[in-house]
Amino acid sequence: MLARLTDRLEANATWVAVISAVMWGVWWAPIRFIETLGVPGIWSGPLLIAGALVLAVPVWLIRGPVRISGRGVLGACGMGTAMMTYSAALAEGEVVRVLLIFYLAPVWSKILERVFMGLRWTWVSTVALVLSFGGILVLTGATPEAGLRPGDGLALVSGMAWAVGSALVFGSGERNTAGLTAVTCAAGLAVAVALALLRAGAPDGMPPLPVGLSLLTGVVYITPLMVLTVLAARWVPPGLLSFLLTAEIASGVITSALFAGEPFGWPHAVGSLLIAAGATSEVLARRR
Repeated sequence: MLARLTDRLEANATWVAVISAVMWGVWWAPIRFIETLGVPGIWSGPLLIAGALVLAVPVWLIRGPVRISGRGVLGACGMGTAMMTYSAALAEGEVVRVLLIFYLAPVWSKILERVFMGLRWTWVSTVALVLSFGGILVLTGATPEAGLRPGDGLALVSGMAWAVGSALVFGSGERNTAGLTAVTCAAGLAVAVALALLRAGAPDGMPPLPVGLSLLTGVVYITPLMVLTVLAARWVPPGLLSFLLTAEIASGVITSALFAGEPFGWPHAVGSLLIAAGATSEVLARRR
């Protein structure tokens, strides 16, 4: 039954990528929810990913096979790093800024393709680079009070880690989705705990109920998100995946503006358009 479901999802890989993107766009919501329970925002990431890991590991061990290719493991570690630096960035910064800075990922992917895979650099690649960095310049320097803010650096690292991790997973040909998901969660947990300790220190203590609710949120929301993300990275080429994942910008911008009360001015709007154009330009050019 599960195999048939996986086959059906693979036949609709594009939609798997889009759904995972929309879910990533509202990742800020569980973080803000956990903060209202009295848990420091930076510690929401470790709790959420720990909840996902609790479910992912048994499923991996029961379903088998246990073995994963070395390239698949490295890719999963990269994706786990990307996810938890992204989570930490959301805990510290504005949702829209974090989203947009993360979406320099297609630029890093293109540079990696050129340097390590020998793929040709075209004029469209240059246009994508200029548009993406132009969007970041507008976002971070359009007003005197703009500049760099908390979370910006983490969002940048997250995009780089995603570019490397997703390329490795796709190139590995690894079909062990349960194993990739478990490794992604384990690597993510290690990174999330390290970041939380470095940036906030060990918590004095957290009430059992908020911790339990956070872990449960990880099980019911983060685990499916992890699985969909791994499947998308397995099935969809990195360039097309970056294009499809721009749906995250729309879901994140709209939901944070409507429900989180975060500012959204002209720098955010112009930056969004430029970065989305940069992320999609090369894919659209290839499909002509």
